[in-house]
Amino acid sequence: MNFKSLRGWSWVFSLVVILIATWLVRRCGEDHHRSESETTSRAEGPLTVAVLLAPGNFEIDSLGNFGGIQHDLMEKLLPEVQVKWQPFTSQEEALKSLQDHAVDLYASSYPISSVGLPRNTLATKAIYTSGFALVHRRDSVDWLTIFHDGSPEVYIPEGYPSLKQTLEHLKELSFPLMKVIEVPDATPVSLVIDVASGNRDFTVCDRKLATAISQSVENVVFDEDIAMDMFQVWLIDEKDTLLLSRINARIDSLDTVKKSDEVSAK
Repeated sequence: MNFKSLRGWSWVFSLVVILIATWLVRRCGEDHHRSESETTSRAEGPLTVAVLLAPGNFEIDSLGNFGGIQHDLMEKLLPEVQVKWQPFTSQEEALKSLQDHAVDLYASSYPISSVGLPRNTLATKAIYTSGFALVHRRDSVDWLTIFHDGSPEVYIPEGYPSLKQTLEHLKELSFPLMKVIEVPDATPVSLVIDVASGNRDFTVCDRKLATAISQSVENVVFDEDIAMDMFQVWLIDEKDTLLLSRINARIDSLDTVKKSDEVSAK
């Protein structure tokens, strides 16, 4: 046996192993760097943001200018990021676009509760507090008696899962005879108008939205005693933990819960 030949091949084999190992380490590093770069690019923008188009929440005027609490919060939380707004009239459709990774962020009221989060999403820290207002006509002031002794029908837009879940929970706790009825193609505003015109007896909507609607719809009362305040969050694509961290850091630094509540109270 030629030992010199074996030693020579051993040296070549060792060199090949070292070269392969070096290539693998470099490849892994490049993949890790690429992954970080892609995540960073989403945190830095541009961001595609799903938002509910509703008075006070997100509005577009005749000149195409944006306004509403979600627009104002975005300017506070991510002022340097380019945003492409994607308005929806249905919460269900907006959430589906986030779950399908068609948008990066859902920026509208979403209450943190025991029902959990939609699939493929992460929640920010609490951004502000809000709750629900019961909407009824002025001639139906004794709503509490109706809810305790009767079988009230509460109409809500179809495609608002967080609202439906909250009302179902309220039904279990306080009003077992209450019926929660989803109305296809309805919006919170259209249901408030239905109540004002006498076509329906009750609907429920977000309190901040109720404040905005009350300025243009008469003959209705927005009663805030039906449910307690809840912390509201934004939802983010579960893959974008860097964006989540960045927004949470801004929430901590700005104390948005206090500031946004002060703004909405004006």
